[in-house]
Amino acid sequence: MINKNSNNAKKFIGLRKKILFSMIFLLLSLGLSIALINQMILFKSLKMEYQSRGLIHARSIAAYSLVDILTQNSSRLKKLLDYEKKLDTDTAYIFVINSSSRILAHTFPKGFPVDLIKANSLPENKDFNTHCFLHIVFRQCK
Repeated sequence: MINKNSNNAKKFIGLRKKILFSMIFLLLSLGLSIALINQMILFKSLKMEYQSRGLIHARSIAAYSLVDILTQNSSRLKKLLDYEKKLDTDTAYIFVINSSSRILAHTFPKGFPVDLIKANSLPENKDFNTHCFLHIVFRQCK
């Protein structure tokens, strides 16, 4: 009789462990899937936010630089771009090109990378075009 009870106890402990491990696995997989869904939603909303901020920023620069572009005052246009870049710390660079893809001004310290003109070309039937360039910068927290 003692032998039967000890076998039943071992089977019961085995069943308890199986249920425990299956619950742990279920909770971990559920937590991981929720984390991935949250990451996708957050990335999408942040991307939309940055694109709208960039569009507002670009329209503001376009409005302020209209006279400088028409009068071909490149030094004043460069000062405007430098000032606008200082105002928005999230902006990595600013450049202005005309309809024939000629660079009018930019904020690159070591010269303008020519391949960047082709990276985000404007389609014929659109007023603007946005493109996400992934650039990760690790900053030290102070």
